[in-house]
Amino acid sequence: MRKRFYRPSTVDHEECARITKNLRETLNAVAAGTIDPEDALEHARWLVLQAKVPHRNPDMAFWGYFEPDGMPHDARVEYIYTPTYIAVSILANELMRLPSRAMKIDGFEEILKKGLKAAAGRNFDGAGYEAVSGLLDTLEIFADGRMFDFIDTYPDIDPTFTRLLLNSEAFVARKVREGKLSGGWGEDCLQRAWAVMGKIRSSRVKTKVFVYGTLMSGRSNSFLMDGSLFLGEASVRGYSMYEPSWYPGVRRDPDGVVLGELYEVDKETMKRLNELEGEGSLYELDYTAAVTDAGTIHGAAVYVYLHDVRPESHVPLENQPWRER
Repeated sequence: MRKRFYRPSTVDHEECARITKNLRETLNAVAAGTIDPEDALEHARWLVLQAKVPHRNPDMAFWGYFEPDGMPHDARVEYIYTPTYIAVSILANELMRLPSRAMKIDGFEEILKKGLKAAAGRNFDGAGYEAVSGLLDTLEIFADGRMFDFIDTYPDIDPTFTRLLLNSEAFVARKVREGKLSGGWGEDCLQRAWAVMGKIRSSRVKTKVFVYGTLMSGRSNSFLMDGSLFLGEASVRGYSMYEPSWYPGVRRDPDGVVLGELYEVDKETMKRLNELEGEGSLYELDYTAAVTDAGTIHGAAVYVYLHDVRPESHVPLENQPWRER
């Protein structure tokens, strides 16, 4: 597991920068789906435990390195708000990628809500003359962390955060269209704004889903994949297939291999698939690497069957891909 968040015992700029760098690396791995799901969930549990709820603002949660009292405003951005932006983005990604498992973490939903409220506490701006550059820094974190996907999927967890993020995006987009954006020192921020807007656009990605049963082409539920991009036949390791009923299910198995198909789907399709699969009750989402003719694709979603299976219902590799009877 990657290095976890912690608070230094003394004020040390280099140590804080190192912790922030580690947090960014973890966020990038979680957002890309290249981290093991169990490691990702362990990070989420740790961040929930490490959240600080101020007595004066009990509806907020921060992941600052030090107490803010007496701290200059520019230091608050670096030592209080930046790690909070990253931490809350990690939690938000866990909710998007592993919804039922994330919600089982004690205190997860409450801390996520409080973290979003805290993150909106200074309108995403930098301090003083660095307000614009600080805003761009924050939007870059949220773009890397797929937070624009998050507010599209969960706009009502904290409506203030949702509005602020959309308004901030609209502000920068308008300045880019106008061809002029300057910082507090008169510096030209337009090129940086272009780069951030590019990251925001590319962050609104679709989900790659590995299907192995009734959702495959020609099967009974394949109509739910209409409009989705077919990425090809694929296989995943670390799972074995069983046939608990007239439909199949996979269970985690370090020596197993499952054959199926890989698709790229939008948020509405993903929502329908979660409803079909009873995500959290019948199946739960996992993330793994899928191997196609084009190469290995990381961060592919796969639905794992949650209930007991009989050994005799195992579907061996030579009988895959699964066929309806």
